[in-house]
Amino acid sequence: MVNVTNNTPRTPLGLPGGLVIEPGKTVPVPNWTAVKDNHVVKAWVKSKLLTVSGEEAAPVQAAQQAVGDEKETILAQLAAMGIKKDKRTSLEKLKAALAEAEKQAAQQAETDQEAE
Repeated sequence: MVNVTNNTPRTPLGLPGGLVIEPGKTVPVPNWTAVKDNHVVKAWVKSKLLTVSGEEAAPVQAAQQAVGDEKETILAQLAAMGIKKDKRTSLEKLKAALAEAEKQAAQQAETDQEAE
């Protein structure tokens, strides 16, 4: 069974289906497979207002870790090219910035070869 913790200091959070989690409390959520796809619940988990533990926590955390790792890799590549981006930038925007930077680097290399 999946356990969900409300990490807010004072606000009870109501899940779809009527379950209310008091601040600082952890409760089992038997219908987590239905609840987890709700856009509000997803936002609460992403912002760490809710912490999920138990059977289904591992895939969610693994997916978040994979995105974080990919972002770190792209940020490092951009930094090596002299481009500063914030880690709060979305993965899609980082990928676009990297593609543009690589395109410009290729054009610059082509221009340098022609000049020689």
